[in-house]
Amino acid sequence: MELESILKHRDELVAEILKTKKSGAKPGLEIRKRASKAATLEGLIAHNLLIGDKRESAVESLASQAECLAFAKRPHEAFRIYDNARALASSHRLKKELLENQRALGVAPFPRSVFQSSKVDIVKNKALRRPQREAYQAAREHFQSSAEAALIQLPVGCGKTGTMSLLPFGIARGRVLVVAPNVEIRRSLAQNFDDSHPECFWRRANVLKAGRAPSSAVLDENANISDCDQADIIVTNIQQLMAADAEKWLWQMSPDYFDMILVDEGHHIAADSWQKSLEHFEQAKVISFTATPMRADGKALDGKRIYRFAISQAIAEGYVKDIATWRLEPIELSFRYQGSAEHYGLDEIVKLRQSDWFSKGIALATECNRHIVEASIQCMKDLRSGSKVPHKIIAVACTIDHAKALRTLYEERHCRAAVLHSHMPSKAQEKVRQRLKRHDLDVVVQVQMLGEGADYPSLSVAAVFRPFRHLVPYLQFIGRIMRVLRQNKPGHPDNRGYVVSHIGLNVDRWWDDLKSFDDDDGGSFFAKMGKGLLEFQNRKKGEIPDRRYYQPEMEVLEETIEHLIENRLIPKDTEALTTEVIHLLESKGLDLEGLGLSRQLISEQLDKRRDAPGKVDAPSPMTVQPQKARQQARRRLNERVRSAGKQLLNHLRAPVKGKELLGLFPDTKASSNLALAIILLNREVKEMLGVASKERRELSEQELKKAYNAMDELIDRASAKVEALQH
Repeated sequence: MELESILKHRDELVAEILKTKKSGAKPGLEIRKRASKAATLEGLIAHNLLIGDKRESAVESLASQAECLAFAKRPHEAFRIYDNARALASSHRLKKELLENQRALGVAPFPRSVFQSSKVDIVKNKALRRPQREAYQAAREHFQSSAEAALIQLPVGCGKTGTMSLLPFGIARGRVLVVAPNVEIRRSLAQNFDDSHPECFWRRANVLKAGRAPSSAVLDENANISDCDQADIIVTNIQQLMAADAEKWLWQMSPDYFDMILVDEGHHIAADSWQKSLEHFEQAKVISFTATPMRADGKALDGKRIYRFAISQAIAEGYVKDIATWRLEPIELSFRYQGSAEHYGLDEIVKLRQSDWFSKGIALATECNRHIVEASIQCMKDLRSGSKVPHKIIAVACTIDHAKALRTLYEERHCRAAVLHSHMPSKAQEKVRQRLKRHDLDVVVQVQMLGEGADYPSLSVAAVFRPFRHLVPYLQFIGRIMRVLRQNKPGHPDNRGYVVSHIGLNVDRWWDDLKSFDDDDGGSFFAKMGKGLLEFQNRKKGEIPDRRYYQPEMEVLEETIEHLIENRLIPKDTEALTTEVIHLLESKGLDLEGLGLSRQLISEQLDKRRDAPGKVDAPSPMTVQPQKARQQARRRLNERVRSAGKQLLNHLRAPVKGKELLGLFPDTKASSNLALAIILLNREVKEMLGVASKERRELSEQELKKAYNAMDELIDRASAKVEALQH
């Protein structure tokens, strides 16, 4: 807003306030809100006057701001503004007048120096992790000489929330705003900043030694501005701060309302909504936290990276899991594409995977999915062997229908599996989350869920069934399995994790980039990555027809996998491997000197090979009982029919909850368009298979799968019948 516009708007609001005062009427909520807005405008004016070195005029605006706040029944914030005005006033008379007005507010002073006056133990606190102490020191040094926004890069599981709770001490000189990207993370952050909560980080790490603890408030739908005025720390989520009615919060807060802003998951900070908030509080020190300092759309993040802790360091110190990939590489692959049968070896597959149609075909192919499923189960069993921890699998699917198909593959192999996606009712989502926490699941198959803020350390195997088109979502998905189960115990068997994928998905490039990203201390990695590498590749016209809802254009018939390629994020420790090799040789009665070997020679040879990917035998095919396969096929057909009902209505452009189509089929007695669509598709299933209604229970697995795979054709048939009656 331009200064001229600010002045005009201020004058209009002040006139309304004076009119209310003269009338003697008690100010209602609406006029109090306007008084708060007038106060914010006065704060903006004062800020502009100070920039122009007009100190006395700025003091007048601050005094007016405090008066507006007092009228708005916000005495604590008015008290703070009077403090600011007194600090700038040059005459003794004016200082005295401001003090009298301040005392007239009738509230006790609310000290804003809590972050400066409290005695804390941070730099030498052994209860804190190294990245927490070092990030804190980096922030102190940065803001001693600069006002530039700062960026702190920490991997998942390194104590980011704890680090955030440390930063205000000795740096902030006023209120602190903590911004989360969603409600789930907001809830976790609020606990850490709440001195009365058992999860408060200051108490758990014995950070506070003397002085009062900072007060905190949660800015949510139940909060009011009085809660904020009396808090040292305010925790919110960006959606709440940028509510449709901006006056609800931003226009009640002056530009200097916050001295520091801490942004969690800072890779969102380039979004317009975040920028508007930051621009409003342009005087605040801004520190954003992220594990991936880049956006998926390629936009750069604002701010100077002042601290970075590499994933390899975090693994070495036991803060995150030691992760490795298991990549399936078929030596032969047979598939049908656009009616043509093809047969290729590994070299041809490596070339084809660059094409979207091929990687998507691999992603949706039951045969390829089966091999990924069985490899991920093998990883889970290996981790569980000899452990008391119920290690679990998190799988990422392309679509909801795909997720349900994957769940079936896991359940057929005696894994307790559940699907999680955003279209589920909130209660159903919470039920799945609780099952994860109770260890009542082996596998969760998700579609763009369990992202930032999800904290389930027992997730140790990441099964990739989706051809990620750029690095950031891949890194965020891998992050779900990085939280350790045994704190500060590097090398512990329970602190291992696996990423299982198929070479045809073309995601191993992101694993390679993850290594480069982790080695990049100077930031050159992101400078080299062009935006084109981050964007989704555009599929060529005609590759995947729009009318094809379920069956991909490419159908994998068979693939042969003899080995999996294991690739570790960080090499195995050479010294530990050397000791292991020597111990093995000696246990076999072999003499090192007699073999012409020495510890140094063995160590040198191992060091040359430690970065090279290794081969792992492919898991043996798992038995699926015919009865279980048939039962799952029936369940999947029923689910696909319900899903296809919506696709049918989309094609007909008929609303799901509408009743426009019911008159065309009165015999169905359907209650809605969706119910009718499901009935019509079930009729098409019976007609295709030549069975009566009561005979569906007797269908074989092959018959059920035939109808399941023909759903696109059945939608077309049902659509044609509806359209014929419409015309």
